[in-house]
Amino acid sequence: MGLMRLVLSMAVVLTYQAAAQQIAPSDLPAPVDAADPVLRKELPASPQWIARVYLEAVRHRGFIATADYLHPDEMARFKAMLIPVFEAESKAGGRALMNATFGRDARLADVRLADPTEFLRRFARVMSVRMTERRTDFDELKLLGSVEEGELVHVLVRLRSESQTAAQDRLEVISLLPFEEGWKLIMWPELEAAILAMAPREQDERSVPRLAPQPEPPGSEPRPPVSPKPEARGRRPSSPDDETLTPDRARY
Repeated sequence: MGLMRLVLSMAVVLTYQAAAQQIAPSDLPAPVDAADPVLRKELPASPQWIARVYLEAVRHRGFIATADYLHPDEMARFKAMLIPVFEAESKAGGRALMNATFGRDARLADVRLADPTEFLRRFARVMSVRMTERRTDFDELKLLGSVEEGELVHVLVRLRSESQTAAQDRLEVISLLPFEEGWKLIMWPELEAAILAMAPREQDERSVPRLAPQPEPPGSEPRPPVSPKPEARGRRPSSPDDETLTPDRARY
């Protein structure tokens, strides 16, 4: 009886070890410090967990990783904000942006019908160039806390970059919305600002008065200046004072 229990126990241990080896290292949760109340909340599928995994993905893969973590509604909004940019470019006779994102054989209809996720992936390189001030590299990540705002959860993260001379810290705020059984990111202000900077600017014609050209009235054309008549040689031109000072010979 005891031998049977020992055999069953060994079988269970071997089965558990085989299953553990099939789990990818990226699927394992990060080590949790029991003394840190912030890290204790960093459970899989929590806002804190998604914020950490997202920043790690962006550090390794760049902006293109955003397509895996952005909320579907936000990806649809991302596409809706950029479609007018493609339309304005096509109306002006250009296609530089379309070539850079969808290829030289793409048409405007292909851009309009593109899936929002695919649209974001194709636009990733362009947004990386336009958001040069948003760094993605760091050496250390520390969660500082989170704040709830209705359905939104804002996660505050401190990223440290170390060099040979000094260490630099910067703060990042990752805002997330619930999605299915997990969380997805919303667009951050720098991303929205970069999109709005690309949008075509519409000018309100009513705010800028336009004056219709009016014809010049008759006789208003400029006339050439009249040159004075030359005076007789040796004679000084008379002035009003000369008339008063010259004696009247008829009186003498």
